[in-house]
Amino acid sequence: RQFQALHLVRYKMEAQRVPADQAVAALRPPLHFSRKDNFVKALRLWNMPAINRALARLDHAALEARAKPGLAPALAGTALLALTFEASRPARS
Repeated sequence: RQFQALHLVRYKMEAQRVPADQAVAALRPPLHFSRKDNFVKALRLWNMPAINRALARLDHAALEARAKPGLAPALAGTALLALTFEASRPARS
């Protein structure tokens, strides 16, 4: 859900030219105040192509985890580790 929200806000920022704070404020349900700062930081780290790659990776991991329930913890861990590495890289398209 975090990446889905990032995708929606980033789309509004890029395609509709909505300022970041206004796009975040328009989220429904609204972000809890304790998550807002981290969410805005994530917006700086993740551009649209990277968010799309992350969503595809998460979708693939979820599908594989349903198909192979015994491997679900390992598949989830691998996907999250890959996202961590992706976030640590400089932004690229």
